[in-house]
Amino acid sequence: MSRANVNRPYIDKVHPEVYKPMIQAAAASRKAGVEELKLDLLPTWREAEIFDDQERSALLLAETLTVIDKAADRDAIAAEAGEYLSADQISAVEWTVTLINAFNRISIASNHPVARPRTAES
Repeated sequence: MSRANVNRPYIDKVHPEVYKPMIQAAAASRKAGVEELKLDLLPTWREAEIFDDQERSALLLAETLTVIDKAADRDAIAAEAGEYLSADQISAVEWTVTLINAFNRISIASNHPVARPRTAES
């Protein structure tokens, strides 16, 4: 490890035995088959009419786990989500969001450069 990065180590490289299972879980999550248009419209999920009630509930749960707002009523949000999602679905959403947030925190802590999508030429 270079001296310049000693205070910001790539923690995924320092502890690969922890990071590898996270990668495997994330890969399994990506095989869900979400259509590309929905992925493109995620930043506008509140306004976009393409998302159904189940998806909106999942996105609201995801948002409340990602952007911690002390004023948010998590019990009310969970109750609202429970109108459209089963307990298993809520659990799956919360585990997936927790995993993605952990990846993001690892990159922030490690000061990773932004990865560019791979192309056929890469």
